[in-house]
Amino acid sequence: MSRLQDAFEIAKKYQHGFTRKDGVTPYICHNMDLLLTGLAYGVHDEECQCLFMTHDIFEELEDHGKADLIPQAEKEIKNKLGFWFYAMTWELTKSPGQDKDQYMLKFARTKEIPLLVVKSIDRICNVRSFYLEQKETGYYKTYSNKANGLYERAAQILSQECIYSKLQQDLMRLRNDDFLVLGE
Repeated sequence: MSRLQDAFEIAKKYQHGFTRKDGVTPYICHNMDLLLTGLAYGVHDEECQCLFMTHDIFEELEDHGKADLIPQAEKEIKNKLGFWFYAMTWELTKSPGQDKDQYMLKFARTKEIPLLVVKSIDRICNVRSFYLEQKETGYYKTYSNKANGLYERAAQILSQECIYSKLQQDLMRLRNDDFLVLGE
């Protein structure tokens, strides 16, 4: 089995029965949305693709009252994917009670390209979901604006590395409240 298949199976196992905020969509659909969006942006490296699958596992277990499964999930990620994936999954996890602004600032300071790519695409997918589900409330704009530091940092680093130019452009569009990337 490939590492991506292992990551998918781990996500499926530990997010089984969980749904998105709409209460209907299986959580694994969000992970697949990240993967497909990443592919559309040209993200073909295994590190990012696996993190698209594992990025919310610990947070979702905590949010759904299943924190007792976190050690088992940690062990499985370490054994099947490796320590780096375990560490990066925790880096992508918002701790209970952690200030959301401080959490987003962490990404505005990181130099880890996979973290920037995964968190940026996660944010794009979440903003798009809010846009499609609650367009009339305008919440997607508020939610998006909380990540302006992330958008700027990711676009800057990706530009320096000469990678993912379309993602860079869309991040700066979101930074400037240009929601055409969402179909507005």
